[in-house]
Amino acid sequence: MGMAEMMMNNNLHHLNFLTGETECGKYIHIDLERDQVFPTEFTVTSDIDSIIWVTRRPKFNTAVNVTTAPVIRGSAPIQKSNHVYVQLLVPQTEADQARTGERTEWVTLCFPLSQIPHIFFGSMGGHSNTINIYLFFPRIVHQNPITKWWAVNVPKHIQDIFWSKVVLPAMSIISDLVDQPYLGDSQEHVRFKRNKSPASPTMPFRTANFERLLQQMAEIVENDNQNLSQFGSHFYVAEVKGCKHYTKIIMAGSGNMDIGTSLEESRQHLIQEFPAFSWEDMVDQNRGEIYCDVGITITPANSADPLVGLWKLDWLEASFGASGYIAGNLHRINTMDLYGSLQAEMRQKHAERSHVVFRSAYNLAYEVIRNKNNTRVLFTDKDAYSLEPQYIEHIDNVLSIYRDVGPKNSYGVRDEYRIGGRALMMVMGDIHNKVEKMINAQPMIWISSKLWFGFLSRRIQALFHVQRHLVTTHADNLGVMTGLISFLTQSTISTPKIVQPYTNEALAMLRYKNVVSIFGMMFLHGLDLTKDPCLEEVHTTDPLVVLDLMGVIPPAKRAHLALGGHEALDRFPLGAWPTWKQIKICIATVPRKLIESPRIPEEWINDSDSPILTLAINIFKQFTHHIWICLHDTWVYPDAMQIPGTLQEALECWTLDSVYVRLRNVKFLASNADLDGTVSGIRLKSFEARREMYFPKNMRKTKGIWEALRGEESYITHYARKYADLGDDHDSKQRLDQLLGNFLSYCECLPNSSRSLDPGIKEGGQQGKVWDIDGDAVIMVTNAAMYKVAGIGRGGRANNNTTRRPPTHLTGKQFGERVLVAHGFPPKIAQKAINISRKKKQSKKLNNRRVPPKKHPRSNDESTNPGGGLSEHGKEDDSDDMDSNSD
Repeated sequence: MGMAEMMMNNNLHHLNFLTGETECGKYIHIDLERDQVFPTEFTVTSDIDSIIWVTRRPKFNTAVNVTTAPVIRGSAPIQKSNHVYVQLLVPQTEADQARTGERTEWVTLCFPLSQIPHIFFGSMGGHSNTINIYLFFPRIVHQNPITKWWAVNVPKHIQDIFWSKVVLPAMSIISDLVDQPYLGDSQEHVRFKRNKSPASPTMPFRTANFERLLQQMAEIVENDNQNLSQFGSHFYVAEVKGCKHYTKIIMAGSGNMDIGTSLEESRQHLIQEFPAFSWEDMVDQNRGEIYCDVGITITPANSADPLVGLWKLDWLEASFGASGYIAGNLHRINTMDLYGSLQAEMRQKHAERSHVVFRSAYNLAYEVIRNKNNTRVLFTDKDAYSLEPQYIEHIDNVLSIYRDVGPKNSYGVRDEYRIGGRALMMVMGDIHNKVEKMINAQPMIWISSKLWFGFLSRRIQALFHVQRHLVTTHADNLGVMTGLISFLTQSTISTPKIVQPYTNEALAMLRYKNVVSIFGMMFLHGLDLTKDPCLEEVHTTDPLVVLDLMGVIPPAKRAHLALGGHEALDRFPLGAWPTWKQIKICIATVPRKLIESPRIPEEWINDSDSPILTLAINIFKQFTHHIWICLHDTWVYPDAMQIPGTLQEALECWTLDSVYVRLRNVKFLASNADLDGTVSGIRLKSFEARREMYFPKNMRKTKGIWEALRGEESYITHYARKYADLGDDHDSKQRLDQLLGNFLSYCECLPNSSRSLDPGIKEGGQQGKVWDIDGDAVIMVTNAAMYKVAGIGRGGRANNNTTRRPPTHLTGKQFGERVLVAHGFPPKIAQKAINISRKKKQSKKLNNRRVPPKKHPRSNDESTNPGGGLSEHGKEDDSDDMDSNSD
């Protein structure tokens, strides 16, 4: 069905736009080509959107405002990669330097600008045509030893040293006597003059003085190499962002296009609007390298009905691949299989020759709700979980924009390239023909704006209806479903940048990729709000980690689950010593939270010369294939049992993600193998110890599937023959068994297998089997060696890190003191009075103790009264005690 058919079908409820089913229960395959419109003319716009100039000797035509104090920010100016790289010369190590004459070469490494520490240095212009200048320090490139992230934000004390010993002295040296009073003598002086103002003070330097300033700074660093060597080899980056509206040239009509001329006009507009740039100096490679974002926008012209353009992903992938780009980021719009956008970097070697470093093809329909800071997150899962007012407001705003603003305008497509300045001059001569050929190839599809935004509105309404239903009915898996609903809602704009692990797990359980490829977009087949749970394929209850992210678990409980001391929570998500019950619940609900995927040793992949390793890999690949194909087709999806070609593919067959994709329903069990701590029940065998079960050496007869696995062409027979062929080479035999055990230990999960060694012998009360079933789910045992725990805790107060809660009531003494104080007695007197009263009560209790009966001589005719023996004195004391209590 097309979008128009779904919109005009009165029998379809808005929920059908999410379930993908008709009123008759038939599945819907969305086909946008049924709604396609073919415009005859296009408006092509060329522009230069941004400028990045990397240089050691910057030169500008206008004055530069240099900051006289460090600009301290929470993050570096270039937070993420802008796809511009520089070659850094790595000095020799001390060991190489000691070997005089042996090694004289130096190594160069390619670094993106976003990984080199840098600071804000100055600016020119203002508002939207601001030119920012950043200062980079390549000699202090390093990674954070804890997080392993590149430390690019220069600390304040380092910036203070640079300004105090380099920038301010250089300013003082080159400035005239008239300008000296306006400069700060030191950092303290500048800070005093600043007077807590949030704006950073600046000092303008004209072209000649600015060049003298940079030269003087370099000399200061070079002359004090002992203390300022970390600031050596510094370079500058001048950046302009979002200048497309200053440089765009519009060409109407496909027959009169001259894009080469328009790009030249765009360059002239850039020079006019940004007079500080000296284009001749910027394209001079002796000074540095300049990069320009050249954009081509294609929009239908003279269309009576506004249209929306969508790139065809198959065309984009073919175009990017033929041009030499690496695998980039694919963004599916509204989770559609064939339409969206693509971004990718050029291969490094190819970029050095072509000077084309990056390409981005995207749909302008994204601009209708694009945030000013270019973020794609409209709301958080936590807001949606409890239907916060800001979440409802965001949904209402998006629906209002899609209903009132979107249908009024046409939204084309844009193809943007980041290329070198000299390459830009060369591209102008041939770009016209290439763009015209691209348009004739029809790489995009055109849909009515009213239809497109109307369809998205119905989709969002359905998602909001489901979310509201889940919240009002207090669904047990509200957190998991909220993550899924939020993902689909965000996808109506663009592919969400960050997806939580529990959402990825839910999408894998729903076979996201398969559903998208078969039905054209993601539908929640089987969603029924009248049932509980409404979607059976995902977890029916929320794991603890989901509740914690949603803010449901109280802080005290969160502290109990988290680690004490300085250990990271992501290392032990449930704590270092969780209880066995907590481990079982986590493995059954969110196994990925507790299981850490290991890295395959490189020698298993690279050491192809070892015959024993090659033999072990071939046996393990055969083992993986045979174990999977012996499972009945009822429990697996079609085409799930493929022969692994490499060891890595074989190990991936036993990962959690792969099992979710292969099995229709799966139940994960926790294992206590080799875990420290005590637990009731028997200890299970570790995965490495299961080698004896999966790779037996004896050939005694067995029953059931194990007997079939001993067939002529089975992996067990193949293993036994190869093992026997090794003869008396006990080292090779031991090495083979060790490798097979190691391969099993690198599996995240395995079937709950049991093997009967002889006829009539049963394990676990039943005949041996390879696969085990519990209800409608296949049981998989997880690898305890991969659990992110230190061991199994005992639970209770011995494993409770929380403090004891305060008592509910005051003690009797405290309450009595407060009553007397409330009646006007001083606190000390009230305390003494209560103490005296308590002593009297204690004395009465001591005096009223039970008096033992007198001893009488025994006689045969006298019976002992077991309940008697109280004297009259004791009775009187009891009555006195009762009277005193009544008083």
